Amino acid sequence: MRSHWVFPLYFTALAASTPKPDHKPESISYITLEEHWASPPLYSYFPTVRSPLPPPVLSATLVSLQEVGPVRLASMKNNSISLQLFSRIKPCPANFRGFCVLPMALPAEAASQLKTCVQEYGFVGALIDAYVVQPSGDKYQFYEGREYDEFWLTVQELDVPVYLHPSLPSLDEVFTPGEL
Repeated sequence: MRSHWVFPLYFTALAASTPKPDHKPESISYITLEEHWASPPLYSYFPTVRSPLPPPVLSATLVSLQEVGPVRLASMKNNSISLQLFSRIKPCPANFRGFCVLPMALPAEAASQLKTCVQEYGFVGALIDAYVVQPSGDKYQFYEGREYDEFWLTVQELDVPVYLHPSLPSLDEVFTPGEL
């Protein structure tokens, strides 16, 4: 059985479970990245998030994001998804793998945490934003400076992927002053 990586595929396991007519589940399986899961304690914060989804769809999606059991696994099976990568992997290690999230504003700590997450907890790599916003909010720091050498050497030694999350070029292009 062939597997295909899908970059990025949001809410795949939450999508409608009806395969396409020409879809042949036995001939191909998908591995999806950046799948979403929401911790139940965080759920109360989500209704304040601005979303293009209508409120009933957003509400149903948020409830679904908390589930990592039979409903998600059934949807994965119906959509020929053999493996999902996201941050909560303990319930079904045969079907779920995880990217760790790292404190990239602190490069040495990020390197140390990556090593721990991969070697001790079985994560398969890291998911990081494309840049770090400085505390002042007016400067973006990318990961090309010497201060990140230790981090990139750790990535190379561990031989794991680093997924750069698509990021907006500037918050000013999305929000007007006073909205942040």
